[in-house]
Amino acid sequence: MEGKPLRLLVAVDGSVHGEKALRKAAMLALTAPSYEMAVVCVVEVREFASLVAEVSTEEMEEHGRNVLQRSLEILVSEGVDASTHLLHGPPVTKILEFADTFHPDLIVTGSRGMGATKGALIGSVSSSLSKRAKTSVLIVR
Repeated sequence: MEGKPLRLLVAVDGSVHGEKALRKAAMLALTAPSYEMAVVCVVEVREFASLVAEVSTEEMEEHGRNVLQRSLEILVSEGVDASTHLLHGPPVTKILEFADTFHPDLIVTGSRGMGATKGALIGSVSSSLSKRAKTSVLIVR
């Protein structure tokens, strides 16, 4: 009898580290007897809406959709199925809220994202996830 599927939550942002996290999650999925994978990308919507901010938000949404599409293409090339989810708000909060409903066995994220300061050893999102998540977090370098 097959056991419970491995549930993987992968947070991506279009960075090189995010892609590395995605590929590591694909490898983990393929080594498991069964799996469920959800890939999330968070658009950090600005609270002070103005015409300029709305254009910026639209661009950010388009970028998020593109990141998820590219992520899905990578996973398909690796032979892995996943659902994708575009979230809106503060990245750490939204990833953890999604995790509360998805109940992953593991959250997989890159060590640094698009906004990481050059030379930082670990990004603020991955660091915060590792401290606040209710489940294990794999930070991929």
